[in-house]
Amino acid sequence: MKTCSSCPNQLGSRNKSGRCRSCSARALNACPHHAAKRAAGIARAASTPEGRAKLAANARKLNATYWKEPENAVRRSEHGKHIYATVLCRPDVRELNAAAVSVAAKRRWKSYLSWCPPEHRAWYQHLVRSKHVRAAEAKRIVLEHVASEKARRKAERTFEEKLALLEQGKATVSNNLRIRSPEPSYSLIGNSGGML
Repeated sequence: MKTCSSCPNQLGSRNKSGRCRSCSARALNACPHHAAKRAAGIARAASTPEGRAKLAANARKLNATYWKEPENAVRRSEHGKHIYATVLCRPDVRELNAAAVSVAAKRRWKSYLSWCPPEHRAWYQHLVRSKHVRAAEAKRIVLEHVASEKARRKAERTFEEKLALLEQGKATVSNNLRIRSPEPSYSLIGNSGGML
C-alpha cells in the first residue's frame, strides 16, 4: 500500500500524483501558476450575467445547506480558532492587519466624506460619534456652516478693494488706539493714578 509523499496517509491503488487529496490541494494552492489559472477561470465565469447568477446561486445553496449542518459548523469554528491562534495572533500579521485597516478606514472616510471639506471632517465625526447627531442632520449642519462661511468671505472686502475705496475717498480710516502717556498721571492729592 502506497503512502502520501507529504504525510503518512495511505493512497488508493489508482492514485498517480503520489499525494493524498489534502496534500494535493495544498500543493496546488501554493503554486502561483495554478492560482493565476484558477483566478482567470473564475473571472471568465463571472464575466457574463448568467455566470454571475450561477456563482451566486451556488454560494446561496452552499450557505443554506452545507454550513448549516452541525458537524460542518463545528469544523469551520475549529478551523477559525486554529487560524486565529497560529496566524492572526502573530505580531507581524497583527501589524500588517492594523496598517491595512488604517489605510482602508482612511480611504473609506475619504470616499464617504467627499462632500465635506477636509478642515470640517473632524467636526462632522465629532457630531456623529460624540454628540450622537444623526448623519443626515450632521451633514446639514456642516453644509450650512460652510455656506455661511463662504457668504461671509464673499461679503468681506479684500485689502486691495479697501485701498481702492480709500483712494476714491469713499472710505475713511478710523484709529481707535488709545495711546497712554509714558509719564504717570498725578491727582491733586499727590497719588499717581497711572500706577494703579
